[in-house]
Parts: sequence; structure tokens; C-alpha cells
Amino acid sequence: MKTRTDPRAIPHPMAIGSLVVSLIAVTLVVTGTFFFHSPFNVHPDALDRKPFALVIGLCYILPIFLGIGAALFAGQAMTLIEESDGKYRADGPAFFAIMIGLPSAIVGILNCFALSQFA
Repeated sequence: MKTRTDPRAIPHPMAIGSLVVSLIAVTLVVTGTFFFHSPFNVHPDALDRKPFALVIGLCYILPIFLGIGAALFAGQAMTLIEESDGKYRADGPAFFAIMIGLPSAIVGILNCFALSQFA
């Protein structure tokens, strides 16, 4: 049975933190997909290797770990919010962190597969 949340309840810091991390992940993956040296825009042979490796690490690989980590921490935050008996709130941001973080990780993985087709 779900208890009513006290309006004075504070947002759970893990829920807010996981939402911030998932927003960073989606920003990086969208930037890597559409704006930077994307496999959809530029062939890797036409690029210098060091900046290209940095872009791959930052915009393709990092969102995978950030998205999965944000989703895991958001799930843990939702569990802690439900067990807090109304002391904490913000299960909405935790839910959206899961819904944003997992697709960011999936798109990052797909970008890595698309990039491997050029090798």
C-alpha cells in the first residue's frame, strides 16, 4: 500500500543526481550522433586520430556507462523512496532518469556499432 507523501518531504538526492547524470548522458550522445565527428557525417579516415579518439570516448562510450549507471541509481532511489514512509519524495525524477538513461546507453552502443563499420 502506497502511503501519502508529506508535502514537506525533501527530494531524495539520489533521484535528483541520477536525473542530472542521465541528462548529461543524453546530451553527450545527441552531440556525438548529430554534431561531432559522427559516423553519419564524416568518414574516420578523414580525421586526425587523437581528436577522433577523444570524441569517441566522450560522446560514444561515456554515455553508455552514464546511462546505465543513472538507471541503476534511479531504481535504487525509487526503492529507497518507497521504503522511507513519506520522508523522501521525487520518484518522478527517478523514473525519468531511467527513461532517459537507458535509451542514451542504447544509442551509444548503436553509435559504436555504426562506427565499427568504418574500421
